[in-house]
Amino acid sequence: MIKLLNLEKNYISPTGEQLKVLHLERLEISDGEFVALAGPSGSGKTTLLNIIAGLSAPTKGEIWVYKQPLHRMSERERDEYRARTVGILFQTFNLLPGYSALENVLIAMSFSSKVPSGQRRRRATDLLERVGLSQRLHHQPRQLSTGQQQRVALARALANRPALLIADEPTASVDFATSNTIVDLLEESCRNDGSTLLTASHDPLVLGRFTRTIRLTSQGSVDSNFADWQSSMTSRPPHFD
Repeated sequence: MIKLLNLEKNYISPTGEQLKVLHLERLEISDGEFVALAGPSGSGKTTLLNIIAGLSAPTKGEIWVYKQPLHRMSERERDEYRARTVGILFQTFNLLPGYSALENVLIAMSFSSKVPSGQRRRRATDLLERVGLSQRLHHQPRQLSTGQQQRVALARALANRPALLIADEPTASVDFATSNTIVDLLEESCRNDGSTLLTASHDPLVLGRFTRTIRLTSQGSVDSNFADWQSSMTSRPPHFD
């Protein structure tokens, strides 16, 4: 389970002013749940994902992920937590430019012991084939289209069978058909591995695929009106005139 209590994230502006980006009194996500984050640009979606992933520390408050207190961890401890717990599909991909698609996935697997070393090459190859890159295993990022790079990043995020998969705008750089393929792969892989899936997206077609959407306001808090509206809509039987 992911649990956030009185969590804040503040930044210091160039003028020295403290800017509050996130303020979440309480937020819980259950094990194995598929959750989407929505909200306007600047509402703190990526900041929240980075905190849950252990890439950034909160300014105040508590964050527990699978009973691990991230708010108490050093940067090194968060790195170790991320290696054993989290898979991340970055919005900017973050592929290593001098390495092939296959090597990018294999390098990610070297930071975790979840997949035995003797099985890593087969799993990396299988994942790249599943995302439609069987003919691009040995191509470097510069030799791949933007959509193909995103598929490599997806294979890398899934490589270690993470307990928590985080995807930041996973369909931002691909067409409609590929968007559906990516969401299908995310959902299928998470179901097979029993993983929790957390994504941020502006795409209404992507948001419509998730049973639960958490909307953040421009002030970085949960939009309770949206949550109440969504709850009433999902619990209300359909009405036809």
